Amino acid sequence: VGSSRGPSPLTIGMADIVPLALAFTETINAYFRGHDATKCVVRTVGNLMMSFPAGVVRVFTENPPPALLSFRIRNTSKWEEVIANSSILSKNTTQSSPGIHTYEFNMSNL
Repeated sequence: VGSSRGPSPLTIGMADIVPLALAFTETINAYFRGHDATKCVVRTVGNLMMSFPAGVVRVFTENPPPALLSFRIRNTSKWEEVIANSSILSKNTTQSSPGIHTYEFNMSNL
Protein backbone atom coordinates (compact mmCIF):
# COMPACT_ATOMS: atom_id res chain seq x y z
CA VAL A 1 0.00 0.00 0.00
CA GLY A 2 1.44 3.34 -1.06
CA SER A 3 1.48 6.46 1.03
CA SER A 4 -1.07 9.19 0.47
CA ARG A 5 0.04 12.38 -1.24
CA GLY A 6 -2.72 14.33 0.48
CA PRO A 7 -5.77 15.94 -1.07
CA SER A 8 -5.58 17.01 -4.68
CA PRO A 9 -5.24 20.73 -5.36
CA LEU A 10 -8.76 21.66 -6.38
CA THR A 11 -10.48 24.87 -7.33
CA ILE A 12 -14.21 25.02 -7.95
CA GLY A 13 -16.01 27.66 -9.97
CA MET A 14 -19.72 28.45 -9.91
CA ALA A 15 -20.53 26.09 -12.81
CA ASP A 16 -17.98 23.33 -12.21
CA ILE A 17 -18.93 19.71 -11.69
CA VAL A 18 -17.93 18.40 -8.26
CA PRO A 19 -16.74 14.78 -8.10
CA LEU A 20 -18.67 12.59 -5.67
CA ALA A 21 -18.35 9.01 -4.54
CA LEU A 22 -21.72 7.26 -4.21
CA ALA A 23 -22.62 3.93 -2.70
CA PHE A 24 -26.10 2.43 -3.01
CA THR A 25 -27.04 -0.38 -0.63
CA GLU A 26 -30.28 -2.32 -0.98
CA THR A 27 -31.70 -4.72 1.56
CA ILE A 28 -34.60 -6.98 0.61
CA ASN A 29 -36.66 -8.59 3.35
CA ALA A 30 -39.42 -11.18 2.92
CA TYR A 31 -41.96 -11.66 5.70
CA PHE A 32 -43.94 -14.93 5.72
CA ARG A 33 -47.09 -15.90 7.60
CA GLY A 34 -47.38 -19.63 7.94
CA HIS A 35 -46.90 -21.84 4.90
CA ASP A 36 -48.93 -19.77 2.42
CA ALA A 37 -46.49 -18.10 0.00
CA THR A 38 -49.22 -15.74 -1.27
CA LYS A 39 -49.16 -13.98 2.12
CA CYS A 40 -45.49 -13.11 1.72
CA VAL A 41 -44.72 -9.40 2.07
CA VAL A 42 -41.53 -8.16 0.40
CA ARG A 43 -39.91 -4.91 1.45
CA THR A 44 -36.91 -3.31 -0.21
CA VAL A 45 -35.00 -0.62 1.67
CA GLY A 46 -32.15 1.35 0.14
CA ASN A 47 -29.45 3.60 1.48
CA LEU A 48 -27.38 6.15 -0.41
CA MET A 49 -24.04 7.25 1.03
CA MET A 50 -22.31 10.25 -0.54
CA SER A 51 -18.69 11.23 -0.04
CA PHE A 52 -16.76 14.27 -1.21
CA PRO A 53 -13.01 14.31 -1.92
CA ALA A 54 -11.00 16.01 0.84
CA GLY A 55 -10.05 18.87 -1.49
CA VAL A 56 -13.71 19.69 -2.10
CA VAL A 57 -14.49 19.79 1.62
CA ARG A 58 -11.61 22.24 2.13
CA VAL A 59 -12.97 24.48 -0.66
CA PHE A 60 -16.39 24.48 1.06
CA THR A 61 -15.02 25.42 4.47
CA GLU A 62 -12.43 27.98 3.34
CA ASN A 63 -14.63 29.90 0.87
CA PRO A 64 -17.94 30.81 2.49
CA PRO A 65 -20.54 31.05 1.15
CA PRO A 66 -19.96 28.20 -1.31
CA ALA A 67 -22.04 27.77 -4.45
CA LEU A 68 -25.19 25.70 -4.17
CA LEU A 69 -24.71 21.99 -4.86
CA SER A 70 -27.51 19.88 -6.29
CA PHE A 71 -27.84 16.42 -7.77
CA ARG A 72 -30.43 14.36 -9.63
CA ILE A 73 -31.41 10.74 -9.29
CA ARG A 74 -33.13 9.27 -12.34
CA ASN A 75 -35.49 6.29 -12.74
CA THR A 76 -37.25 6.90 -9.42
CA SER A 77 -40.78 6.20 -10.67
CA LYS A 78 -41.05 2.95 -8.68
CA TRP A 79 -39.89 4.51 -5.41
CA GLU A 80 -42.60 4.73 -2.78
CA GLU A 81 -40.91 6.93 -0.20
CA VAL A 82 -37.70 8.92 0.18
CA ILE A 83 -36.53 9.96 3.62
CA ALA A 84 -33.68 12.43 3.24
CA ASN A 85 -31.55 13.88 6.02
CA SER A 86 -33.47 17.16 6.19
CA SER A 87 -30.66 18.99 7.98
CA ILE A 88 -28.42 18.73 4.89
CA LEU A 89 -30.76 17.92 1.97
CA SER A 90 -33.97 19.30 0.55
CA LYS A 91 -35.90 18.21 -2.51
CA ASN A 92 -36.11 20.81 -5.26
CA THR A 93 -39.66 20.28 -6.51
CA THR A 94 -39.31 22.85 -9.31
CA GLN A 95 -36.42 20.91 -10.89
CA SER A 96 -37.89 17.46 -10.18
CA SER A 97 -40.21 15.61 -12.53
CA PRO A 98 -41.87 12.19 -12.65
CA GLY A 99 -39.07 9.66 -12.45
CA ILE A 100 -36.40 12.24 -11.58
CA HIS A 101 -35.73 13.57 -8.08
CA THR A 102 -33.56 16.68 -7.69
CA TYR A 103 -32.02 17.52 -4.31
CA GLU A 104 -30.04 20.49 -3.01
CA PHE A 105 -27.53 20.54 -0.19
CA ASN A 106 -27.99 22.96 2.70
CA MET A 107 -24.48 24.36 2.35
CA SER A 108 -24.34 25.93 5.81
CA ASN A 109 -25.01 22.54 7.45
CA LEU A 110 -22.88 20.50 5.09
